[in-house]
Amino acid sequence: MSAFFATNSYILKSACLQLLTAAMLISGVAVGALVLNRIELRVSRSLSHHYGWKSMLITGWLGTGIHELSHLACCKVLGLRVVDFKLYKPDTRTGTLGYVYFVQDKRGLLGAIKRSMVGTAPLFFGLCLLTLGVIWVGWRPEKVNPDFYPRDTPAFITSFIQQTSLGLMRLISSKHVWDVKFWVWSYVALSVGLHMAPSRADMKNTKWGLTFFFVIIAVALFSFQLVRRNPSPEILSWAMVIAVAASVTLFWSLLLGAVYFFTVQLITRLLP
Repeated sequence: MSAFFATNSYILKSACLQLLTAAMLISGVAVGALVLNRIELRVSRSLSHHYGWKSMLITGWLGTGIHELSHLACCKVLGLRVVDFKLYKPDTRTGTLGYVYFVQDKRGLLGAIKRSMVGTAPLFFGLCLLTLGVIWVGWRPEKVNPDFYPRDTPAFITSFIQQTSLGLMRLISSKHVWDVKFWVWSYVALSVGLHMAPSRADMKNTKWGLTFFFVIIAVALFSFQLVRRNPSPEILSWAMVIAVAASVTLFWSLLLGAVYFFTVQLITRLLP
């Protein structure tokens, strides 16, 4: 009996470790997207004030278009009726750059999940798009090591930081810097990154759906570990690969966003 409880306690602990790791990674992505969104707001206000709203086309036409397109695609997949949409139509009165109006599903938990998926679609779709883009450029994550299994969250985070740092160094190597594809992708990474954070209206619809989403992840992880009867190294190994690839993309977007912000600030001071 004691062995039974010890084994299941170990499995529960492993599942909790993986859930905590997933929550930390998702939170990191959300914070990065929020920082990019704040940069976009400051830059847009500065550009529109000095040069008119058309100056926001620099990144807005692509970033906003992808943002609204992800909302639209998610509505279609979930069977939600779209009333009207504009992929890019700036409104100088409200500051809105585009919109998708759809009939929201109010049916309890299912409706909350659908609203949450629509609200967060730009974040996950944008990150997936840019991650595929960095692979198109020629960057590759490290191979999965099936023997890799950190026994605690600090070990995972330490390894994650090391691999992300190495991944960024490989990304900005001379091999990529002289490739036109790298700079095309970098422009896309800047444009999409600045606009992939859910808006305030989007966030209103995500609270209960995201909570349920984490509950599903927790149950799935525990069930998987329970079936296997021992901790699975493959989950964290693949989580490491995915997290590093997405983080390299996100960090590069943040660096580009910082350069873009200071460049705009300099230009608006020199050419008011």
